[in-house]
Amino acid sequence: MDTEAGPEEVPESIQLPLVWVTPEDLVIHLGNQFLVQFDSEFFYLSVGQVAPPTFLGTPEERFEQARALQFVPVRTLGRYSLSRQNVQQLKDLLDQMMGNFDEQTRQEETG
Repeated sequence: MDTEAGPEEVPESIQLPLVWVTPEDLVIHLGNQFLVQFDSEFFYLSVGQVAPPTFLGTPEERFEQARALQFVPVRTLGRYSLSRQNVQQLKDLLDQMMGNFDEQTRQEETG
């Protein structure tokens, strides 16, 4: 009887599901400005938010305040580096979600 244990086969990989874990108190920001750049390896996505400036006073005073501005700032919410493959995945996901949104909207409108 052979009692000596041989080497067990070790799998090359193990697949586990990805589970999104997001704290309930995580703030949701409105991203309304987007900037995409790329180099030879990555795409760089910047997401920002712009709010219209506040002007107070008479119409003439508000006009002068607006004229004095040299720019309207965009507050950067996040910057992300994505591979070409990740950009394609994001594009496909957004296309799918837009289709789902449009279909749901059509169904809601027709009752």
